[in-house]
Amino acid sequence: MSITARRIIMFAGLVLLIGAFALSRFLSNQKQPPRPKVAGTKVKMVDTMHVRLGSIPTTLNVQGELSAYDKIDLFSEVTGTLEKTERSFKVGTYFPERSLTDQSQSGGS
Repeated sequence: MSITARRIIMFAGLVLLIGAFALSRFLSNQKQPPRPKVAGTKVKMVDTMHVRLGSIPTTLNVQGELSAYDKIDLFSEVTGTLEKTERSFKVGTYFPERSLTDQSQSGGS
């Protein structure tokens, strides 16, 4: 490529950049600035009623099966040895209060 061709290409690029800048300035001046919003205070009306504090008796007569709305899983991490007892250690087995702790303390001494 000759030197004159390079100069012409560089001059055309420079003219293109200046033209694009001038066009963007012209178009941005054409745009109308946004109108400021009028600050108005609106009063919202609500219905109110006087309330007297007190207890409200509620009774529900319901029949059916009860299930939890949000179920959670509980995990217990304990250490020790599980010894054989009269009751099986399975889901749903009833253990009275302190029945397991008394056996583990008496067996360990």
